[in-house]
This record gives sequence, structure tokens and C-alpha cells, in this order.
Amino acid sequence: MPQVSHAVTVTWDANGATTGVTDGGATWSSSAAQWWNGSTDAVWTNGYDAVIGNNNGAAGTATVSGSLAVNSITFNAPTSGIYTVSSGTLGLAAGLTLNSISTAAAPSARSST
Repeated sequence: MPQVSHAVTVTWDANGATTGVTDGGATWSSSAAQWWNGSTDAVWTNGYDAVIGNNNGAAGTATVSGSLAVNSITFNAPTSGIYTVSSGTLGLAAGLTLNSISTAAAPSARSST
């Protein structure tokens, strides 16, 4: 039986300097440790599943730096505000989920792979 590969799920951490997840705006790049993997903040790796919104602060803008690939994105509700993903290019492989209590805005130009 072939093995099924599952993407790693990481959660947006706008702070990146303290333990745990904090909602807010920051740069989404492959060099900034803005992603909580359950034990530490890590840099983005193409192909991960992204969770944005953790009901832990005000939303903000995730400014994409360059071209990145994401397996899926799930938007959950922040404490307040609306998340915006801007700039750069995101290649989306599997899907986008907006939970019933979350809000998000995306640029008009999006990439799907």
C-alpha cells in the first residue's frame, strides 16, 4: 500500500518572537519565523497547510514576499478585524476554508496550482 503524504499544518504568528500564536499583521516569507508549528516559531516551507486566525488579537495584513506555495489555507476568526493577504504570489494547491465566524480578504490576482 502506498504511503500518503500529509502536509504539515502551521499557524500564523504575527509576533514570531514569543511562545505561542498571536494574531496580527506581518510579512509572510520563507525567511521570517512567523509560523507556529506547535512547539516553536518556524519559517514558511512551501507546501505547508496554513491556519490564519486564532482568536488571540486583532487581525492584520499578511504581506506575501515573493512567490510561495501553500497546500491549503484555513481562516479562523481573530479577536477583531479582518485578515488581508496582499502582495506577492501564493500558489494554492488544495483549497481555501473560511470558517463560519471568520472573515478574510484576498487580492484580486491569485494563483492556483
